[in-house]
Amino acid sequence: MAHGLQRGWLVVVGLAAAAPAFGGGSAIGGSVVDRNGVPLGRVMVKLATPDAGEVEVVTDPNGLWRVEYLRDEQGEHIKLGKKTTYTLELFKVGYHLQSMPVEYKRGALDLPEVRLVPDSIAMGEKDHDNLDASIAGTSGGGETDTKEGQ
Repeated sequence: MAHGLQRGWLVVVGLAAAAPAFGGGSAIGGSVVDRNGVPLGRVMVKLATPDAGEVEVVTDPNGLWRVEYLRDEQGEHIKLGKKTTYTLELFKVGYHLQSMPVEYKRGALDLPEVRLVPDSIAMGEKDHDNLDASIAGTSGGGETDTKEGQ
């Protein structure tokens, strides 16, 4: 019986550590996923306001992030302002930049999940020919491409 209680305790601790919800205090946070709903780690998250500072954090492997304060130009902590509109920017290489306003009143604000959209480049047949030529070291006319620094 005691063994079952220990297992239950470990599950509760594991779930509490993974939960995006916050305890008390002032904080803004949320989660970032890809278009399939898979959590995205290592996303740059910037929370800023033009007159009060900014802060950048990186999502954890589960796509979760949390901001409890901003920093001014000297690097000093600035509390989150009550009834303030912040700009939230999320960026990861290979994805489009997401930018949105965040209305913060007070306490803990858990934002809805944000889905990042992958960057994609549409290439026509002509573009593919030019790409192949540049890889081979020649342009379409048989001339050798000159690469910067050579």
